[in-house]
Amino acid sequence: MEACKELKTKYDHCFNVWFSEKFLRGVNDDSECAALLKVYTECVAVSYSAEFTLHIFLFNAMKMRNN
Repeated sequence: MEACKELKTKYDHCFNVWFSEKFLRGVNDDSECAALLKVYTECVAVSYSAEFTLHIFLFNAMKMRNN
């Protein structure tokens, strides 16, 4: 999702730092990136929903045009 690219980059960076500096050293608390993950997944959900709505609209418009 292009609309969420910046959020994905921020989350990926947070995750990679957490994974290498904490998880691999035995710290299993993954809450420090949780807020970024939530915002990113919400962005993806909204983007997919908007894209799906657009596809339905275009499908119906084409269907009406052909009738």
